[in-house]
Amino acid sequence: MYVKVIIEQDGKIYEIKREKNKGVNEITLNGIKVTQTDIIIKFIQDKNIFFSIYNPLYFTSLAPKDAKEVLMKVLPDVPREQVFRDMTTDAVNRLKKYDFVTANTIIETARTRLKELEERMIYLQGTIDTQKQLADAKVPDKMTFKMKKS
Repeated sequence: MYVKVIIEQDGKIYEIKREKNKGVNEITLNGIKVTQTDIIIKFIQDKNIFFSIYNPLYFTSLAPKDAKEVLMKVLPDVPREQVFRDMTTDAVNRLKKYDFVTANTIIETARTRLKELEERMIYLQGTIDTQKQLADAKVPDKMTFKMKKS
């Protein structure tokens, strides 16, 4: 039993054949024995990109980190000057204020700042809770102590 696939890539024709004969699997590329890894490296290169192209629902199933990685590989990096050229002066000035290099640097800086603010908020909430407990604590009535002379 065998499956044969003919692919055209960059103007060249490739024949991939996967054959199972007497329990032995064999893959050939244009009649030359190769491994599955050889085929992946030559034609697929990145399985997440490959599956995202041929099954659009695959992309939505990726973890956010993996989806971002796929997008970063397939989308071109837009130069800062081109981004600024298409924006209003006010928006450009705001981005320059944050040392804009790429969208990722702005996002990472914002995430770091957000994490710092969240940690500060947790600390301050703890302080508030402690102060509330102290304010709600019952203060004992005034007590007078008599000292015995020995």
